[in-house]
Amino acid sequence: MTHKRTRADKVARYALTTSLAIAMAAAMLLSGLLPVARGYNADATNTITGLATHASFHYEMVRVLAMQAGFSKDEAEEIAVAGEAVDLGTFTGYKLTNRAITMTIANTNRFGPNGLLYHFARRSSQYEQAPVPGSQGNTCEYFKNGNPNNKYTAPCTNKGPELDWIRNWAFALPGPKPTSSQLPLNAKGKPVQPKTLVALGIYLHAIGDTYSHEKCMIDQSWRFHKPNPFSCNTSWHTDPRGDFGEGTPFTKAAANEVWKALQQYRGGAGSNQPSFITEFIAIKVACDRVKFAVDTFNKLAGTNTQINCSAAPARARRRKGK
Repeated sequence: MTHKRTRADKVARYALTTSLAIAMAAAMLLSGLLPVARGYNADATNTITGLATHASFHYEMVRVLAMQAGFSKDEAEEIAVAGEAVDLGTFTGYKLTNRAITMTIANTNRFGPNGLLYHFARRSSQYEQAPVPGSQGNTCEYFKNGNPNNKYTAPCTNKGPELDWIRNWAFALPGPKPTSSQLPLNAKGKPVQPKTLVALGIYLHAIGDTYSHEKCMIDQSWRFHKPNPFSCNTSWHTDPRGDFGEGTPFTKAAANEVWKALQQYRGGAGSNQPSFITEFIAIKVACDRVKFAVDTFNKLAGTNTQINCSAAPARARRRKGK
């Protein structure tokens, strides 16, 4: 009798696990994010940009902020393309004067052994705290009672928050860093070197993701995607209610920290965030948001990339006071 019950329990657990996996896969497929091993912040679709579907935050926004921080257009493009390649593995940006930059970043895949490090990193109170109910300055606090045997709920290790490790590596600072097996790799399979534009771009990606996934951490003490609640679903990154809706306070704090990191790389203090951040985040419709960022970059860089949103239906544009 006990043996039969044990077998029945195993079958039930297997069925539950399989159902959850199918539900996650279905959620990814229904949200149009293919292939599922790629990035989720996919509001800048191929239809809008002509590029691989990607995140307007990681690419279009970052390259504008980089230019406003004093980087050249080619440097800004390299930083932003590297950041998006963390999601896509290989990413090609818009054509600049003579060519488009293509970047390959390996060992950072969301479903790989280092996925939780580069996409679901926790951060210390040295970073801006998101102004939302339940938020913590040190996001390790969400996991202090987590199951240490479950990688999605386990508490922080004695090395502390993972985003701090990535910063220490990218800027060659003292303190805990990713291990050799956790380092990002370039197209030749060699570790990306710290204090480079590529390392900076990777760090900026991790900054964006630590805030983008924080609502799920608050709601569920969970470090990955799952169908429910909405804050943990992949659609959080593409639905207007997500990153650029309910999640706007997180997105704003993330953009502020991206700006600060760009300034710090150049030896600045990271203060006086440009108005572009508030304006970009306040645009609710993806195509309008992308076009605004591309048009801004064109003015700064003297480029002429065209994004056409005129065929889209009438829509709300910017929320005031955000």
